[in-house]
Amino acid sequence: MNRLAMTGCFALWTASPAIAQDYRYAMFEMGTLGWEKSVATGVNSSGQVSGWSEVTDSLSHPVVWYEGVLIDIDPTAPCCSNYTHAINDAGEVVGERAGVGSVGVVWLTGGERIVLATLGGRFTVPYDINNSRQIVGASNYDSETYFNHPFLWEDGNIIDLGTFGGTKGEASAINNRGQVVGTAWPPDGRTKPFLWENGQLIQLDVLGGEKGWSLDINDDGLIVGFSTLPGSTSHAVKWVNRQLIDIHDGSVAQSSSAECVNSNGVIIGNMNPNGTQQTTGFIIIDDHMVDLNTLAPPRRLRQIDRVNDINDAGMIVGTTRSNPVRGAILSPVTPTFTLAAPVPGRAGRSNVLTATGVTPGARVHFVYGLNGGGTIIPGCSIQTNALQIRRPTIIGSATANGNGEASLARYVPPIATGQTILFQAVVQGECAISQLVVHRFE
Repeated sequence: MNRLAMTGCFALWTASPAIAQDYRYAMFEMGTLGWEKSVATGVNSSGQVSGWSEVTDSLSHPVVWYEGVLIDIDPTAPCCSNYTHAINDAGEVVGERAGVGSVGVVWLTGGERIVLATLGGRFTVPYDINNSRQIVGASNYDSETYFNHPFLWEDGNIIDLGTFGGTKGEASAINNRGQVVGTAWPPDGRTKPFLWENGQLIQLDVLGGEKGWSLDINDDGLIVGFSTLPGSTSHAVKWVNRQLIDIHDGSVAQSSSAECVNSNGVIIGNMNPNGTQQTTGFIIIDDHMVDLNTLAPPRRLRQIDRVNDINDAGMIVGTTRSNPVRGAILSPVTPTFTLAAPVPGRAGRSNVLTATGVTPGARVHFVYGLNGGGTIIPGCSIQTNALQIRRPTIIGSATANGNGEASLARYVPPIATGQTILFQAVVQGECAISQLVVHRFE
């Protein structure tokens, strides 16, 4: 994983004209255990990320990613598919371990694991775990069918949450108050979202189509999910005090689903933007869906595809688009001082980088890179701040004067004409950064 390098000089890169934009996240890739694919499935309050990674082309293992380090949490996991779905604040991970059927497990932090009971059949798939180690998911209730019912597991006991008279359903999420959301099938086969609390299965309203799904619930009881309209178009929705609200943004998306909500009420999800069949992750900002790719640094190696979870600090995890699919981690950044674009901004001349609003006397490191992404600042958590450049190199350093200004001059060779480079400044001891500057040299 990228960490800040301490040597280097200006480099060259062919690119489009300069971009002026508010890039709100550093983006990290999960990496793999040796093969191509990885997926990030959940994130807890400490920034630990659950996921899974391919070890070979036919074997995947559960993993935890933290501050750039990827750990195999079940090195002896058998062939072939071993997946995770969620992680709680204690670092306990739930998922599926290969075996006879699908074996639901909890991987504990000490290397031990708990095998979950079923409702009577062979399959248990746990989708979520809260901080009290209550677990919800889907399990089949006899060995003759593959129909699942939603379940709640606690202290070794598993209970069937029931359906609305149909044959199947599943529980998607549980909050720290023990409220459960999911979907159940009535006899007419039209999936209905539910809230389960105090032993009661409560049907939630839908928009008028045949399907609805409640996917997440925060500790305040705010529920998010999706519902279809007549014609099967999916809209992201939320339920506030059980009242249905359509939050789909038709100005940017043809269909959408709200996947997760954190304790601050921040909603993320996945959409199909207008004019394309590609999936992309979104975040709701000021009641509008914003493509997360527009808030991540430019010139990245991969684009964000789907998002799966968000923590209260605003860290978002999911996957990148294919070739190959990798786990994606978006960490919010908070610039606290300003970096001006290089002056005069021309190749073949000396250029000056100037940072303002810095703590007087602080040592400012000026860095550059060719690609956007994420790099850990030594001694700093990525939940505090991270650089938004992949594999940055320090150009040089300067000490801020009494007015909080630090400047650095460097010669840019003529061959840089028409090239675009990413710049940022960092005060390492304060974990403070500037905004990202994307500059095309004339």
